[in-house]
Amino acid sequence: MKPSRLLHLRGLFVSIPPALAAVILAAPCLGYSFLYDDYDFLSSVHSHGLANLLPDARSLFYRPLSREAWFGAISLLHLDRPMVFHTLNALLLAL
Repeated sequence: MKPSRLLHLRGLFVSIPPALAAVILAAPCLGYSFLYDDYDFLSSVHSHGLANLLPDARSLFYRPLSREAWFGAISLLHLDRPMVFHTLNALLLAL
């Protein structure tokens, strides 16, 4: 085998245990319902437009683009059920 191939395989084997541990540790929480602000974020996605992704001086809290984009994508794909949402978050954590 080529040395670059061996390094790639070594990197893969080194990264699998932490990813697997993340999914195993998240597994008990996959069945939880949404909590407090999750409902707020999901409802705000339906009522806001692209202009709401920009900073707003009137807003009490800063809403990072990544969070707004994530909730927007989840809502757009109709994956806004708690079990699906938590599973996607666990997979994203594993990656």
